Order: sequence, then C-alpha cells, then structure tokens
Amino acid sequence: MPNASFQITYESVDFEAVPQNLLAGWPSSPIRIQLGNYAPAALMVASAVVYCGLAKIVLPATRPTSETSRKMLGSLREAHNLFLFVFSGVCCISTAWWLYTEGQLSSWSDPVTAPFNPPSMPAAML
Repeated sequence: MPNASFQITYESVDFEAVPQNLLAGWPSSPIRIQLGNYAPAALMVASAVVYCGLAKIVLPATRPTSETSRKMLGSLREAHNLFLFVFSGVCCISTAWWLYTEGQLSSWSDPVTAPFNPPSMPAAML
C-alpha cells in the first residue's frame, strides 16, 4: 500500500479503506472513509457506553443459573472452540498453500522482495 494514508483525529477521519487496484484492477479509484464534524469522537464515546452497558448490565443478567443451562453453555462453548480451530486451520493451510505455489517458501528473502500478485478471481465474483 504505497499510497495509503491515515488522517485520524477527534475532529475528522480520512482513511483509505481499500487501495486503488487492489484486486486485479479493482477498484479503479481508492475507497475512502471520510467522517467529519466530531463523528469519530461521538463513535468512540458511544461504543464505550455500549460496551460498559453490556459488561455491567446485560452479560451478568444472562449468566446461566441452572445446571441445564450451564451444560448447554458448555456444549456451545465447545462447538465454538471447535469451529475456531477448524477455521484457523483452513486459513493457515490455504495461506501456506498460496505461499508455496507462489514460490515464497523456498527463500526467506523472496516474501520481502516479491511483488504482490493476488490470485485471479472467477468472473462471477467480480
């Protein structure tokens, strides 16, 4: 991202979310997030208030109290952990495969010096 810029203050935000030509010529111009008029400060304060409300009021009220609800929460937690394990494995294997097919695992200097060539996307996804 040689042309990426991040101008963030409490008064305004000018953030390049997607650089120009990131995926095989898409987008033709950079996609920027621009907020002004103290919207960033309002978003920060509002998110802090919502988080405090969740942590102090909503989450303690939904704590499981019966043995049945504790067992159900335990099984949901196990399913969630299994899903995260499988998802991270898929991400790790696909990234390693992409690095291998690009020839960037043969030398440690190649990933630093090689230009980024994203894989081609099917026409249906464009």
